[in-house]
Amino acid sequence: MRRHRLYATAIAAVVLAISLCTPAWSQDPQQSRVVHLELTAGGDYLTGHSDYSIGGGQPISALHFPLDVWLWSVGGRLSVMERFNFGIRYRGNITNDPGSTTDSDYGVFRRAGVSLPTVSAYSLDIYSETEASLDADLLDAYAEWGFYRRADWTFLVGFKYTYQKFRYDMSNIVQSYPSLPGIPAFSLQGPIANYEVKYKIPLITAGITYGGDKSRFGMEARFGYSWYAKAEDNGNWFSRQPPLIFSGDSDGPAYNLSFNARYNITPNWFLNAGVEYLKVDADGTQTQILGGGYTATTNQDIDTEQTSIMLQAGFRF
Repeated sequence: MRRHRLYATAIAAVVLAISLCTPAWSQDPQQSRVVHLELTAGGDYLTGHSDYSIGGGQPISALHFPLDVWLWSVGGRLSVMERFNFGIRYRGNITNDPGSTTDSDYGVFRRAGVSLPTVSAYSLDIYSETEASLDADLLDAYAEWGFYRRADWTFLVGFKYTYQKFRYDMSNIVQSYPSLPGIPAFSLQGPIANYEVKYKIPLITAGITYGGDKSRFGMEARFGYSWYAKAEDNGNWFSRQPPLIFSGDSDGPAYNLSFNARYNITPNWFLNAGVEYLKVDADGTQTQILGGGYTATTNQDIDTEQTSIMLQAGFRF
């Protein structure tokens, strides 16, 4: 986490220097160059969730992991003949308090043999809230081709690969029993568990751009689809007796939508502002090891829904 803050401070200094050193707008003397390189730095606000549930169509346990954090970002794009683009972007978190994780367990008391009007195979029996600390690493790499140009418009097709890793350290649990309200809530202070999920997402993309380098204002819009997004997770609930360790492997479709507006301060310096949406819906299995001995496998669903709002400053060579 300390390295994220150090990087974010350095990027803030670069962005400030950019804002203080930009000259007046003038005609770009290098419009005819075949290759251009752009470097960007800035920040994002990421909001959304990464969830998983086990048990199939009627889940027996569902966990919710919030993703409300500030991110810093750096990136680069290489443009060849203004038709072929190759880019990369890395994002890491500045803040690490995404909100409370929740754990909802269903049908626990019925499986234990409890017979009461408020208890059923589908009743919410145990509900927990836990404080969380998040460490995030997000990487995007892409290649695209401007296959058709008309006036200021360019139509694009390409490929994008997105890698995300979210690690949660959880502590200070408060647990209640909604189907048996007469039982008082239970709380435990201190470390409870850790959880990590990785998303590996190849996407086919299509997009359109307007304006851009040759005018003050430009915009870019893209849509991406993946038929095979991978979600891999693992967790260690070491506060339980006996402890529970698990790992999961899931896959499914993913969708990505982005819109970016660009303002060219000079032929070299520019500002970007945009919004991006990502959704993954993956199904698979989870393997559990209870107390270092008993092993079980169950169905697992993993999904994430994310919205990012970003602001960047950049330089074009």
